[in-house]
Amino acid sequence: MATLNEILAALAARKHPVQLVKNEDDLSNAERARMTWPAIATVKEDGVYAAVCWPNDYPFPVYISRTGNVFYIANELGFKLCINAGLRRGDVYITELCNNLIPLETLSGLVNTNRKTPWSDDELVLMWDGARLMVRDVLTVDEFMQGRSNVPYGLRLAVVRSVCNAANVVRATVLHTQESWDGYAQDWIDADEEGAVLHQLNAPWVAGPKSEVSVKRVRGVDVDLRCTGWSL
Repeated sequence: MATLNEILAALAARKHPVQLVKNEDDLSNAERARMTWPAIATVKEDGVYAAVCWPNDYPFPVYISRTGNVFYIANELGFKLCINAGLRRGDVYITELCNNLIPLETLSGLVNTNRKTPWSDDELVLMWDGARLMVRDVLTVDEFMQGRSNVPYGLRLAVVRSVCNAANVVRATVLHTQESWDGYAQDWIDADEEGAVLHQLNAPWVAGPKSEVSVKRVRGVDVDLRCTGWSL
């Protein structure tokens, strides 16, 4: 297995370190035409993207951001999260780091890749008690470094389900039509979830620009505004 520096160097060598999820409204007509059914829909967890791996030269698991940098996270907590989720050493797991005890903005600040200040005792307790991983994909270390896995998403998700603890696997279902996707996404939005993600069943994992391979539909925010004055 590669060292941490080798993994980070491979990510830094490409413009897009990981595969990104595209907003459904931003799909071009050509991208929409390439979408096929059936497809796999998952609930979008309200968390921070984290690719979790355990480099050969590192005593604790490492959490890598979508920009290819290492998150700030207490080593013991990182180890606990992996054990609780059932993650195996030797693979890279694509997860959402979640914490229902604190707002997402606070969580993002606590694990920011540029953070230098240690967590306070209260912050450590909140992370220790509330943090959890929700796993949605898995790659080999070589695939992660190369930026591509030709294994179809359906099979990769099956591996996740066979390895990880069920409570830490994203909720997923197979959909067969656009109409069923519309209903699925809206049902979860109505249930106060962040939204839903649609994955092409047979698509590879490719580090690169956003595309129809993985698209999301998230809840919107409606506001009423009133102008009370203006000036030049």
